[in-house]
Amino acid sequence: MNGFLDLIVDIWKILINGNPMYRFTKRLGLLKPKLKSLHHQYTSHTTSYVVEAKTKWAVTQTTFNGSF
Repeated sequence: MNGFLDLIVDIWKILINGNPMYRFTKRLGLLKPKLKSLHHQYTSHTTSYVVEAKTKWAVTQTTFNGSF
């Protein structure tokens, strides 16, 4: 989450001239590709995360069932 807030702060620090609505939309335009990149960084390979979680779940369940 910290990377998200850092992106927002960095973009909002950029000096943009123009009326308030122009500055706002320009900042959103600058922010969009960075947010897309952040999204891909955290959501890529979700299938491998699911497989890994299922494997850990099976191991934990086997260990838990074996202890009784």
